[in-house]
Amino acid sequence: EGKSDPLEDLMDIGLCYSYMGLPITEIYTVKDINDLSRGVLAEQYVAQILAALPPYHKLKKLNHWESQKKSAVSEVDFVASFGGNVVPIECKPGKSSKMKSLRVMLGAKQYEFALRVYAGNIEEETIEVTLSSGKNRQTRLLSCPHYLLERFASQTANRSTVIS
Repeated sequence: EGKSDPLEDLMDIGLCYSYMGLPITEIYTVKDINDLSRGVLAEQYVAQILAALPPYHKLKKLNHWESQKKSAVSEVDFVASFGGNVVPIECKPGKSSKMKSLRVMLGAKQYEFALRVYAGNIEEETIEVTLSSGKNRQTRLLSCPHYLLERFASQTANRSTVIS
């Protein structure tokens, strides 16, 4: 049986700092905390926000997507529901545009849109994904900074479509 990473069980950023052995002096003096933590803290932050969304009385299980084919493993960080839509969420620590795993997931099943949570600006774009049949399909990609995820979720919670 495989062991899970202990960071998956920690839902407090301060505990993550300690577990990772990050000296407090580096945490407060580094220009970008994500450079120091290789994105682990960005994922923990997103996990905290998703777990804290209403309804508050229900314990939430955080879901992700994984696919293993031959020598490649694809993983999308989170899969959540917003406004009745199942939404794949790719969490990036910086402004990265690489989203190979997200493209694999979007090629396997059609979603109304996907969400990238990252250290960039709010953007909406259309990306092209390749289906398993070899054909291409276009999908909407919404991108928002980490700190706007909770606002995004609350704005889309009662809508049947997002950004028409």
